[in-house]
Amino acid sequence: MPSLFFALVAVWLLTKDGWKRVIAALACVVIAVSAFSSGLLGYGAGALVLFLRKRWGYLAIWCLAAILTAALYFRNYTQPGWGLPEFSPYDNPLSVWLLIRYIILYIGGILHFHPTSVSESTIYNPAHWGSYLLGLASSSIIMYTLLVAWAGNWPFLAKRIPEWMQKKSDWWQRYPRIRLFITGAVALLFVTIYMVVNGRTTPEYGDQLFKPRLILYPTITVAMAYMMALWLAGRFRQRVFVTSLFLALIYCFLSYFYRIDSRIREKRFHTTSLYNYLHNKPGFMNDFGTWGGGNQKYNKPNVDSAILAGVYKPTDPAFLRHARLVSPERTDLPKLTIKYDSRNNTYTFRSRDLRIAYRHYQNYYLVLRSSASQFVLSLTPGQTSLTYFLRTGQYYAGDIATDVTAFSLPEGKYRVGVLAHLNNPYYSFQPDSITIQRKRPSEWW
Repeated sequence: MPSLFFALVAVWLLTKDGWKRVIAALACVVIAVSAFSSGLLGYGAGALVLFLRKRWGYLAIWCLAAILTAALYFRNYTQPGWGLPEFSPYDNPLSVWLLIRYIILYIGGILHFHPTSVSESTIYNPAHWGSYLLGLASSSIIMYTLLVAWAGNWPFLAKRIPEWMQKKSDWWQRYPRIRLFITGAVALLFVTIYMVVNGRTTPEYGDQLFKPRLILYPTITVAMAYMMALWLAGRFRQRVFVTSLFLALIYCFLSYFYRIDSRIREKRFHTTSLYNYLHNKPGFMNDFGTWGGGNQKYNKPNVDSAILAGVYKPTDPAFLRHARLVSPERTDLPKLTIKYDSRNNTYTFRSRDLRIAYRHYQNYYLVLRSSASQFVLSLTPGQTSLTYFLRTGQYYAGDIATDVTAFSLPEGKYRVGVLAHLNNPYYSFQPDSITIQRKRPSEWW
């Protein structure tokens, strides 16, 4: 993320004197703030470095610049129109103990591959133990390294540290710029992690800890802890490296196995969303509809504007352009059962008696057609377990299915069909149909 990168560059620039460096650091933080609001934390990390260096003049100017930047940034601020914040962290604040556990879990979250519910009642789920262990180990290594780095500056500690720790502390004394940079970087990362956890979780809801878009900060934290562990290992450094390399290879395999499915789903989702956008006047169906209806109206003008401005040129997936309409009696097309959940206003389409070749699992789509609209949605296959994959080599198995939220569709009666998107695509419609009706105006896009 650019905001984090430029904030770290600013911290490094402030580890040495010079007005040019201060001006360059200010420019970097301004760029960081322009990229994302978390760039404001770069001022805090920079202030810590200047405070530790006792550069009071630079620190005063830095603080004035921080106040000015924050005032300009939040001048005429309005809340985003798409539902943030999801909740206020002050409505149901986290206890200190739960906050610490969430932070440790978040730091080790790169080991969490499966989406599971996280809350105060489920926080000790065995599925989280690996993340706990990694988060606790990484945090401990970083805190211990900082303690060793600054122990020589505190007289009450300098007299009590053992000889082997004194040698490590002396190394940091010889490289003060590295010590300052690491200290500022750790402060920046941990304050950012604190804000992510405190602002996006409650005792009842902590699922945001494992969201892929938030994995950057834990990844950098774990990488920093690894580098510190190598430094601390001394003569055992080679063993630590070899062991870490072996574990990293296992992690790469597991990460690829568990997360490639989400990338495939995401690609299919965006492809079908693009088709639905291009082939339906009201808008395109995607997860924005399930977030609250009104956002659908907001996103279509944005996409239209991007096309008119020439910054985005969509390519029609043309799912049905060359597809043949065939008889529904064909046995090589899966038949779908339809189940309606009235509580969530959602339709679930699932295959029954699925008998298709394994290589074709990703080639089937749901077709919903009314007199005014036509939508194509991905029928997603089920991912197998790791043990099943190692035994059979099959990544997908079982039924193919998809969920459709009713208020994401325009009103009307829809025929239900299945598209086989092969080299020679074909599709057919079942006798089944669904009818979308609004119970109240707010359900509309």
